[in-house]
Amino acid sequence: MYWKILSLILASTFLFSTALHKQFPYNSGRVFTEQKDATCDSSDTAIVQNCFSIYFKFFNLSISPFPTFETYQDVMEKYLLAKGAVGQAAVCGQKNALSLCLSSLENECVNFQGLTMIFGLDPENAYHYNMDYYISQYECGAGYNTTINNFFCIESCSTYEFKAEEQCSEALVSGGHNASDCSPYNTYIQCMSKVFGDYCGTAVGNWMCNAQSYGILKDVPMCKQSFTPCNSS
Repeated sequence: MYWKILSLILASTFLFSTALHKQFPYNSGRVFTEQKDATCDSSDTAIVQNCFSIYFKFFNLSISPFPTFETYQDVMEKYLLAKGAVGQAAVCGQKNALSLCLSSLENECVNFQGLTMIFGLDPENAYHYNMDYYISQYECGAGYNTTINNFFCIESCSTYEFKAEEQCSEALVSGGHNASDCSPYNTYIQCMSKVFGDYCGTAVGNWMCNAQSYGILKDVPMCKQSFTPCNSS
């Protein structure tokens, strides 16, 4: 089911997976890139906090304290379990509203450093929230029709192809995913795309490729030329 945590713990590695949204693995020992994120000024804090506060109210959550990513996904999972594809459409509406609320501050503050500064998140939670935000932009934007039309197949794939998805994540971690080598990221994306494409069809495989690429490139933009191009879903 969408946003469901499959919670794979491999040594010091947290691998969060979701049904419609497969969360990219986080390695507590990974090397974060020294990227020049757009500057998020302290004067922007109140605006960003207000936007996320409005968003979280939809799920009866608060930014005081800011929920862990696991808590957030648990609430999301329960909501979508009850609402199905209609609920997914509503969630996309809320995510798109959040993006509009943030406006130009999206580029400045919705990044690893900005989320850490504004909400006091630890590296793991900042990483997941950042990746979640941008993968959702594809799922609720260019990939919206595929997201909604294939909701139940994608949900089913996450349940019945769990082992295959786990192998994709394990291969990434064993490949030493960090900023110095783009190939493990690309291998992971193509692996996940194949799992979902084989189960739900080509359109969903392309959807997975695009969603993961969009989110991952926000973390390692220098890898863009190294990634296998995704077809439109």
